[in-house]
Amino acid sequence: MFGWCRLHTVKHMTHSIAARLAAVLLVPVLAVVMALSLGATQAQAIVGGRDATTTQYPWMVFLSRVGDPTTPSGQFCGGALVAPTKVVTAAHCIDDLTPEQFQVIGGRTDLHGQRGTVRDVVTVWNAPRVPPPAADLGDPPFMGGGDLAVLTLDEPMPYRTLRMVDGDDGWRYTPGRPATILGWGIYQEEGLPGPSPGVFGPILSRNGTVCQDAYSGFTRVDVYADLIRAELRR
Repeated sequence: MFGWCRLHTVKHMTHSIAARLAAVLLVPVLAVVMALSLGATQAQAIVGGRDATTTQYPWMVFLSRVGDPTTPSGQFCGGALVAPTKVVTAAHCIDDLTPEQFQVIGGRTDLHGQRGTVRDVVTVWNAPRVPPPAADLGDPPFMGGGDLAVLTLDEPMPYRTLRMVDGDDGWRYTPGRPATILGWGIYQEEGLPGPSPGVFGPILSRNGTVCQDAYSGFTRVDVYADLIRAELRR
């Protein structure tokens, strides 16, 4: 399974900490996909996290590296199915990959199972990147904004898609509006994504104070115009 967590945000934002959890931030319209990590101790800090399934969220898909035996189903990042042949994900997830090196899998809640639909990637579109702040101490270094890619699949996925935001959706991003984060989690340091969720609800407010106590174990939280990054140093 993967999991979901209800949280509050001012706009769509991505998150980054020091390894990997693939997740999507929703409100419930499309937001941005980012690779995240969650250690066992941080799992106790999840705000409202619980199990979820691809039946509940049929547009939640994941990227699978072809021939990779090191993670269940080859999973390495999440994505959102926004049209039958279009998936939105984080651009940094596929920076070093060609379309032939990974696939998109939908309808598979349990990464250790074989259910679902596998599609090849035909093309990749990357949004223009925004340079990072001059002084950024992140490890790995923060790559700036615009961390967004759209994948075109070779055949349609047979699942309900997620509606894209439009000009009338600004009210959804006002402070205090609920949002949902989804992803397949990592339960322990240097662990692999498990069949059950590891969800992460970081500090989602423009001044970086909401839920601060719940995530006091994180060593750095940065709030930018288009994203929030929470970092855990080990």
